[in-house]
Amino acid sequence: MVGKRKDLNEEIVVRIKEKLCKFDKFNRENIKHMYLDNHMSATAIGKSYGVSCQTIQTSLRMEGTNIRNKKNAQHIYLKYNDFRSKRQSEFMKNNNPMSNLEYRKKVSQPGKKNPMWNGGKQPIVCKRCGKSRYLNRSSYKKLVLGGLCWNCYKHSNPKSSLEISMGNELKKNNIIFGERG
Repeated sequence: MVGKRKDLNEEIVVRIKEKLCKFDKFNRENIKHMYLDNHMSATAIGKSYGVSCQTIQTSLRMEGTNIRNKKNAQHIYLKYNDFRSKRQSEFMKNNNPMSNLEYRKKVSQPGKKNPMWNGGKQPIVCKRCGKSRYLNRSSYKKLVLGGLCWNCYKHSNPKSSLEISMGNELKKNNIIFGERG
């Protein structure tokens, strides 16, 4: 970085920055005015000058202007472009399903009458111990566990690498071994 070198004095740094910047002092002041007073974005200013927004930001930094972060830029845009925020809020009023009474009645129905109902709780019977349990469809896929209940599933799979390697060796040597019980 040019500004970090200790062998360069302030004058040389300013001259180098001005050579790197595409704008003279008058244009930089004009850009600063557009950015701060007219509340234009760096992208909009860049389009009017035919350069990228990074070039505009560089010239703003040379003038000692703080660059807005994304949140501040959005806030200023909505504040000074009131037509956009009004249009957006109008869109939300018209397209919000919860403001539609027919949709609200339909969705608030219990059980099978509700169009979003997905079958309720499903019975699952463990293949090993025969215990049955009921799960919602959302957790049904996650917790099927190969048709076993949690307790049987937990005890059917070894946990440590030592248990896994010991089981593999026993299988290789055709030794029958019992599972944990």
